[in-house]
Amino acid sequence: MTQDICIPCGQPFKRHCNTQKYCGKTDCQNARKAKWRRDELNKNPKFKAEQKQAHQDWIEKRSKDYWKNYRKKTVKKTERNRILQRMRNQRRRVFKKEKKFLLTATENITKIDPSKLIAKIDVVKPSPHQALNEFWIVPVIAKIDVVRANILIIPDRSVSPKCELQR
Repeated sequence: MTQDICIPCGQPFKRHCNTQKYCGKTDCQNARKAKWRRDELNKNPKFKAEQKQAHQDWIEKRSKDYWKNYRKKTVKKTERNRILQRMRNQRRRVFKKEKKFLLTATENITKIDPSKLIAKIDVVKPSPHQALNEFWIVPVIAKIDVVRANILIIPDRSVSPKCELQR
């Protein structure tokens, strides 16, 4: 038996066979089973159909008030899901507006005679700032819209580019 690193938790564990990649912790085993299920759903249409039928059977066995009762029991999960759903809805609305704007802008550009267009070289300049990531600020208590924040890395001009960071 050799030691290896568990994929989900990153902790060392003793393997029982050469193909073992997950330790025996419950969370890691659940991650392994979930990965197997995702892979099986993607590659096996029969398994996918069986899972869909099992889900339909499960729904038929439950009462009409099942989800209403579940939401009453799990208030924190319900509130979190509502907040995340607001974010998804807002993102969808913004995407639709941007898509509509791009379509109308494209239609307007195609109507213009290309010989009358003037191109300026310096109109679009690459930004010296590099976007690190995009984050969404979600209010938990106040009823206001979600705000998108972009975090930028601004290069320090006082340091010469040849300098390296010391660790």
